[in-house]
Amino acid sequence: MAKAKDRKVAVNKRSKGRGGGNHRDGKAYSLKAPPATEVFDAKRTMRGARGLEAIVKAARAVLQIEPTDPEALRYLGEMQIARGVPKEAAETFARALRVSPNDEALLERYIGQAAKAGAHWDALCAARHWVDAAVEKPAAAARVLAGLYGLLGKESLSQHWASESALVQPLSANQANETERMRVLVLGTVASGSYRYRPQDGVLATVEGHNNLAQMLDAQSVTRYRFSVDRLDDHPELIKQIPEVDIIYNGITDASRCTEALHKAEWLCDRMNVPVINHPSEVLRTTREENAQRLGDAEGVLVPRSIPLGRLEEEIGDRISEAVEQHELEAPVIMRAAGFQNGRNMHLIEDPTNVKVRLVEPAEVYLLQYHDVTYTDPRAPDHRLHPKYRAFMVGGRLYPIHLRVGHDGDWNVHIGESNRTFQKFPWLYDDEQDFLEDPEGTFAPGVWKNLERTLQRLDLGYFGVDFAVCTDPRHKGDIVIFEANASMRSFLIDTDQNTPENEAARKVIVAVHDHFCEKAGIEPWAFQLPAGKSTPATEDGFDSSDAPSRAIQLLFSGRVQGVGFRQWVRHELHRHALNGWVRNLGDGRVEAVIAGPEDALEHFLGQAMGPEAAELKSREVRDWYGRHPERVQIREAAEVPAESDEPS
Repeated sequence: MAKAKDRKVAVNKRSKGRGGGNHRDGKAYSLKAPPATEVFDAKRTMRGARGLEAIVKAARAVLQIEPTDPEALRYLGEMQIARGVPKEAAETFARALRVSPNDEALLERYIGQAAKAGAHWDALCAARHWVDAAVEKPAAAARVLAGLYGLLGKESLSQHWASESALVQPLSANQANETERMRVLVLGTVASGSYRYRPQDGVLATVEGHNNLAQMLDAQSVTRYRFSVDRLDDHPELIKQIPEVDIIYNGITDASRCTEALHKAEWLCDRMNVPVINHPSEVLRTTREENAQRLGDAEGVLVPRSIPLGRLEEEIGDRISEAVEQHELEAPVIMRAAGFQNGRNMHLIEDPTNVKVRLVEPAEVYLLQYHDVTYTDPRAPDHRLHPKYRAFMVGGRLYPIHLRVGHDGDWNVHIGESNRTFQKFPWLYDDEQDFLEDPEGTFAPGVWKNLERTLQRLDLGYFGVDFAVCTDPRHKGDIVIFEANASMRSFLIDTDQNTPENEAARKVIVAVHDHFCEKAGIEPWAFQLPAGKSTPATEDGFDSSDAPSRAIQLLFSGRVQGVGFRQWVRHELHRHALNGWVRNLGDGRVEAVIAGPEDALEHFLGQAMGPEAAELKSREVRDWYGRHPERVQIREAAEVPAESDEPS
């Protein structure tokens, strides 16, 4: 018993020592690692290794000597990232974190790879630990935690930690890469919901309530300061962190979802003697109800009635039926939850007297009067088409941006529905190009200019509008405005250069830069804009080639009809800065006539032909001596190929 008692006392003494050392006879001893000569040499080899395989081999050699070495584990994890194996990388970083649990760089790396591998809850737990351990990057840790909570549907926790990040670091800066010509303060909110971590690339984004305009500014010459307004109510002193700027751009765009943040932004703008684009007070006035009031009396313009039902939850069918009857709406009607973009949480109700709708979570709900804009076209017999035009207002001028079309019941028209419709009716590409090149000529005389004048009432420097021409007999020819708000995003960087949609987006962003300069009182310069996705025309200079021009006729055989082959040819012609037309033939082949610089033609012919679903068996190339095409076009089908006159 005495020996046991003595052992107990000794253990107690050891447990009270500083820094985890052992204590015997009143002396402290520190635990020491074994001599490191061998591992030191191996690590020196690892640090000098070049190339993925050599580094992996060297890192594994270190781990053979000392399996817990965090530096070697880090090297190995980085190489696993380079190999594209996030699950293995996450496991490697997890082992390193057991040795160095508070290493912020390791935590950040592990979270990114675990999330990419689908281990979202593991990533969340690591992010929670990072917040507690953070010394170097507390704001980044809080943002990642907020984004992961948002990804997993924990909105209140996401908002809390996003708000905390805005308190720790409300201001960030993207300095001009070259000569600074303008300073822009971009106002935003991270705590108004929908803050998300994107596992595929680790990007944090507010998916609702903002647009991406600030990313479109000239990074070479514009310094962008981003300020989160979320904590201005309880910490107004944060405004002192804002440096001197030339202009403010309010990037908070959703009057319904971001009401509180817009009021905070309004307070800030009123205290800074700086010009403001999209003043928060004006954005607050772009709810559907107020848009209907401000635009509804314009001649030739129809803004659907909007009936707010308030914040509802669970079964709401009876509430919808009552509101339709009370406000004398006519079937069909649209039910939509506030604060969502891209047509999410929007439903067409054909029979309001018999509605079964249950909300999975509470939401602000409103009803919209539906107006028919569908039409028929002799090129699409037995089908009804549902168009949606989009344009941007910049500094009071209207710019076309794209045309989306659904068909046969696809009334909620977005890119997926539209792609299916364009593939079925490829002549719609010509309709879209006509709209982009001549919007005034697309509609009846005066319609485009009347829409532009009407939208000027909203008093915003930059916003988007979705619309179509009403075909209902009572309002036939009027423009129906589906949406008009500042939340719509630019597709400039998401589209291929040289394509009509990219050129249209580019014109809008050039106009934006001019508008910023005008408001700030700065002379415009030759802006360096985001370019969009690179194409052969831009990479190899085909868009400015001085090579001799030539025209050819192509005949494609195999499985080339009904697989998007004509659309592929059309897109590749734009990407190569070539003109041409393409069509189906009665014998199952596809014919194309293409004209342009010889170097662009040779590059086009040298690439793999056709979309993934096609099976090309043969391709016949002939010189073409007929009329050269002057634009890109998908033509109506023909029974036999066109004949080219021989040269005289």
